[in-house]
Amino acid sequence: IAAFETGKRVAEIFPAVLRDAFIACKRQELNTFALNVSDFEIETYLESV
Repeated sequence: IAAFETGKRVAEIFPAVLRDAFIACKRQELNTFALNVSDFEIETYLESV
């Protein structure tokens, strides 16, 4: 996300409104994923506690 946000070519190719919307969507997506725990994580960490 940070690389997209600061990329020189990205700024040349996409209009600011599209870049801002895309970045906001990806940050929201990342935050949503961070709130969910996968079965793999549960199984891995449950055994180590």
